Amino acid sequence: MRIGDIRFETAKTDEKYLNSVNYVLHSRFTSMNEFGNEALDNTINENYELIVNSKERNEQIVDDIKQNYHDKRHIIV
Repeated sequence: MRIGDIRFETAKTDEKYLNSVNYVLHSRFTSMNEFGNEALDNTINENYELIVNSKERNEQIVDDIKQNYHDKRHIIV
């Protein structure tokens, strides 16, 4: 799912280089448990609003970004 405009694109890279690099995607899932059963009765838009306004989830995302930046990883959010 994409929300909003793409903010940055990298320059084109030589395909020979791309084929020589190992790619690993580390998925990080956030939980909706903090909302209890409330999310089960909500519309999808109400759940999106809960997710977007979740302080705990947003802090986790920011912490993950900072850690991955520190580790010199390429970050996809």
